[in-house]
Amino acid sequence: MKKALSLLTTGLFVASIFFIFPSAAGADVDRCYDDHQRCWERAIRSNAGAFKTAIMLTVCDGALGICLIAYSIR
Repeated sequence: MKKALSLLTTGLFVASIFFIFPSAAGADVDRCYDDHQRCWERAIRSNAGAFKTAIMLTVCDGALGICLIAYSIR
């Protein structure tokens, strides 16, 4: 059972790579990375505590992933 679960998890991880990386979105994907960079800069510049900054950076990464998935589906 552990081996099957391990193979399933590995398979899902490998399959998710195809969903995360955009196919041929071109310049539209650049906007995702530009927004991500601005989000990171704002999070780092904020004078929030370490925990809040870590959460803001995580939200930035999540937004980047969602943006890339949205452009790969198109």
